[in-house]
Amino acid sequence: IPFAGLSRPRSASPLTDRQSVVMITSLFEPRTPPAFRGNPSVDLLALASDARSIADLPESAVFSTLQNTNSEVRTIAALFRTSNPRSTIKLLSGEDGSADNLERYWQSGVDVFHFATHGLPDLPQPLTSLLLLPARDAAGKAAYLTAGQVLEWRGDVDLVFLGACDTAVGPVRFAEGMSGLQGAFLRAGARGVIGTLWPVEDVYAS
Repeated sequence: IPFAGLSRPRSASPLTDRQSVVMITSLFEPRTPPAFRGNPSVDLLALASDARSIADLPESAVFSTLQNTNSEVRTIAALFRTSNPRSTIKLLSGEDGSADNLERYWQSGVDVFHFATHGLPDLPQPLTSLLLLPARDAAGKAAYLTAGQVLEWRGDVDLVFLGACDTAVGPVRFAEGMSGLQGAFLRAGARGVIGTLWPVEDVYAS
């Protein structure tokens, strides 16, 4: 519905006070949006990938070393603990930060999902836009999470924070809404996504 439809005459309460508003991110999306659980199993799930440059690793030619991602997620975890000492917090690095592991957490319900890593958009093929993961694949090479993979997830997440370069970049296509990483997370069950429209320096990202 148009945003103007959310307001009512002064004598009536706003429409949002009386009705739930559901985002439909694609006219071609056949699945029903997931019902809100209310009690996520994890309050904060934060992934940090430092992408240390090693000369013989192919990704070192594309991705620079990230010096601050680990301290970034630890600082955010401390903020959560200050706000609520009983917060359930999971910090993922190394082999814990695999795509399969992320999907399991996603399905179980997360309040805030924070990525601190490298992002790489693909404007001609938005579903291949990716985030670099800290895990390695079976061959010991870099592992990635693509928008196409996220599109297959179904879960219950309140907010996804994409602390990486160009994570909200992508064409807006008729009836398909936002493409790329941000649209994939929304269609997978996220209620909100914060992304970037530009390259982000590691020292400023946190």
